[in-house]
Amino acid sequence: MGLGKTTEVKTNDMHPALGSLMTDTLVPFAKNIASTPFEGYDGTLTADMTDLQNQAMGGYGSLEQPGSIAAAANVFSELASRDPQAQADRVANYTQQYASNVIDPTVNAMEAQRAKARNMEAANRTANKAFGSRGDVYQGALEGEYQVGLAQTLGNLQNQALQYGTTRADTEDAALRAAAQGLSTIGQQQFGNQLSTLSAQMGAGEALRQINEQKLQLPYQQYMMKQQYPLTQFGVLTGAAGAFPSYPNQVTGTKNDPFGTAGKLLEGVGAFGRGFGFGA
Repeated sequence: MGLGKTTEVKTNDMHPALGSLMTDTLVPFAKNIASTPFEGYDGTLTADMTDLQNQAMGGYGSLEQPGSIAAAANVFSELASRDPQAQADRVANYTQQYASNVIDPTVNAMEAQRAKARNMEAANRTANKAFGSRGDVYQGALEGEYQVGLAQTLGNLQNQALQYGTTRADTEDAALRAAAQGLSTIGQQQFGNQLSTLSAQMGAGEALRQINEQKLQLPYQQYMMKQQYPLTQFGVLTGAAGAFPSYPNQVTGTKNDPFGTAGKLLEGVGAFGRGFGFGA
């Protein structure tokens, strides 16, 4: 060691090739990635509705209530809003029809039977020469029996006529309700069939639309791969840089220091003095 010179030892752990890779490749590559402007994707990712779906949507828009449902609704509305007096008039009309068809002929037949009995009784009285009060009493008794029988018959027939009128009106109303219910059921089935057809058509169209949309994903995937490619390459390079082994390299050099030797001498004198008790 010469006077005024010192020796420095530096350790360099970076492989020379790695330093070249960092300086010449990685840093410029990173700067290029950082300066790359954002590029948005201008393609289409969602497929439009297919012709089948457009037809189905048109079908949904033109759906109408089947006429049978409207007819059934009219019947139920008429039954629900019917005037009680109108219902009573219907029953009375049917009762009168029963009277005309049953009661009147029955009474006429009884009157004819009564006239026949009178004629026979008169003939018997004439043949037997049974005149006087006894004959009148007998004839009066027969007339009384007839009137009682006629009254009972008329009462029974009138009750039957009223029952007939009521039953017929109720039966007609029940038939109307049953027919209306049948029309409503048919209409609902027709409407449901239309909905099922349109739904199936929409589903088939959706399957085609999904296929078309998957095709639209291919350009987008290519776009994403293009965007990721620089980062992928940069990751490869940084991985390669990490694969370099440690490379210790000592570099020795000297530099002029006019006070370096004097300083060493002074340190030696100070130590010598402390050994003899100076400076204590």
